[in-house]
Amino acid sequence: MPVSDDSSSPSPPPSHEASASTKPPEAHLRELYTGVELTQRQLLQTLFKYHVKPFDPTGDPFDPNRHEALYQAPIPGKVAGTVIDCQKNGYTIKDRILRAAQVGVAQETS
Repeated sequence: MPVSDDSSSPSPPPSHEASASTKPPEAHLRELYTGVELTQRQLLQTLFKYHVKPFDPTGDPFDPNRHEALYQAPIPGKVAGTVIDCQKNGYTIKDRILRAAQVGVAQETS
């Protein structure tokens, strides 16, 4: 799962690195990004093969058995106890929680 988390938001290499290639830097970044996307897709396919699935509970009621609350925020128009943001997806294996989703939760507004 950490590989999946890390590969979902690749960052560019440091600008001070010299390259012996004649390709423009944009081409290298595009190739890197494509490679990361392919790796993530293969990883998710392998996880699905073994019934491991990610879930994003944004908009669902907070459930401490499925979610890990990272913060609470007063959001006008949102029901208190509703998941407003998913920082990291949760994972299930069949019907069991493998990792709880890390979320932000709406709290009552004053």
